[in-house]
Amino acid sequence: MKRLIYLVVLCLLAASPVGAAEPLRLSGPPVVESLPLMAMASQGRLPGLDLAVEFRPWRGPDQLRAMIAGGQVDGVLITTAMAAVLRARGLPCRVLAVMSPPVWLVTAKPRLASLADMADRPIVLPFGPGEMPALLLRAVAAQSGVSLRTSQAGSALEAVNLLAMGRADGAVLSEPAASLAVAKAGLERPLHKSLDLRQAWALAFPQCPQLASTALALVGPRANDPAVGQAVARAFGQSCPWVQEHDDQARALAAAMFPDLAAQLTPGARPVISLLDGPEGQRAALFVLARLHELSPAATGGVLPGPELWAAQP
Repeated sequence: MKRLIYLVVLCLLAASPVGAAEPLRLSGPPVVESLPLMAMASQGRLPGLDLAVEFRPWRGPDQLRAMIAGGQVDGVLITTAMAAVLRARGLPCRVLAVMSPPVWLVTAKPRLASLADMADRPIVLPFGPGEMPALLLRAVAAQSGVSLRTSQAGSALEAVNLLAMGRADGAVLSEPAASLAVAKAGLERPLHKSLDLRQAWALAFPQCPQLASTALALVGPRANDPAVGQAVARAFGQSCPWVQEHDDQARALAAAMFPDLAAQLTPGARPVISLLDGPEGQRAALFVLARLHELSPAATGGVLPGPELWAAQP
């Protein structure tokens, strides 16, 4: 099914040139890293270019693939692995920024010393076995020699509910779903953000400890427009600190543009966006992709990507 979607994408993008007056359509999932995209859309136009900006949410990887296939998005918040797969399939895709957001293992224990503390205990993952949460957990577990029992949920919120009902001992969650799980937990079974997989990754791979799991990328014809790429990267970089310094206003933007995300944001919790700058981000992302490729070549589209993932295609 995924391969069919990619083939449809390739045909549509090849036949769909972008007019200069068409808006720049940004899209992200219900995670705090989508807030800067909403801040950009709230400004109405992209600074430096006479280009309107819109925000369109996505809620799951299959929906995102369908949106890309339909030519409905230009700039997307995706995993670094998905960016590599798109590029490997011959689709226009250019990474503009790399992030290392927290990826929490939420359990009933206040703290886990390492992933080994969850050996052979049931852990629920959002989305399928080939998506980023499962891939990261498998990579760390394999490097650490730990055997894990995992199952999949249909979404982060479903994983939160399964954990709250006691049908799993742990769940791998991004923010704000991790904080929501902790806040929703009852007194009889309190939950905690027990282990940040970034720390587990650093222990498993000290030679490159940054877990570069998330990217902002341009897809489709605009991936090959250097002016748009530079303007989007600059605006995103400026919007990240604004979101962190104006959390109430950012929450209001989410309420207007992405209610599903707003419902998960914990009042008083300031969003933190961990950008990895320039060469550091590229090196960390390529290291992560190399480890995922070793684990499963399909995770990166069958080929190991290089620095060309950051360049416009000729």
